[in-house]
Amino acid sequence: LKNAGFPAVTDINPSSWAYAQGIKPIAVNLLQSKEMLTASGWQQGSDRIWIRQGRRLSFTVLVPLGDKPREAAINVLASQLREAGIEMRVQMVDRKMFFEDILPNRRFEATVFAWVNGTEPNSYDLWHSRRIPTPENRRAGKNYAGWRSQEVDSLLEITRNIAAMEVCRLAYVRLQELAASEVPSVPLYYRAEVAAAKRNVSNFKPNVFGGNLWNSWEWGIR
Repeated sequence: LKNAGFPAVTDINPSSWAYAQGIKPIAVNLLQSKEMLTASGWQQGSDRIWIRQGRRLSFTVLVPLGDKPREAAINVLASQLREAGIEMRVQMVDRKMFFEDILPNRRFEATVFAWVNGTEPNSYDLWHSRRIPTPENRRAGKNYAGWRSQEVDSLLEITRNIAAMEVCRLAYVRLQELAASEVPSVPLYYRAEVAAAKRNVSNFKPNVFGGNLWNSWEWGIR
């Protein structure tokens, strides 16, 4: 990412008032993963990929074309998973087909894509069970993982219908705790927003909260 991003822990940006501070990133532990897989009846084959009852621990991840940093990141992830004995096959797909067909029809084993979630979070479309794309709702919603949880739905209703900020913050914290526990998705990284201005522009002050034009009336030319 060339220092233009940083690791993600939840789907809410750390600069947001709703971010859950107490959630720790998942640590890499190859020994523990080996012990868990062995205890579940898996054995490593000649190529070091785990096998159980003739089935390889292998899956395909679909990635939309057109984002070189994302393509590089997913190849690094595939290499890391192979160290753990898991085969992740990377398949690049046409961007238009990905967003207009594959995602809304949920035709994937795994996928990698980005979404924009500002400092004012809105997770309803991402995680409410009514937002799982189906023929009945005309493929509306972005809960592509198909996460269904009565508690999650109740918490999301709170974030939409209750104005008290602290009540909403606690609901968002609990949502992030549930997502970290049940893992409907794996947050990879937050991309940094890079802003620049010519040296002769004065009072240019990038602002993650309000956009870079927030104080444009104060700009000047030296």
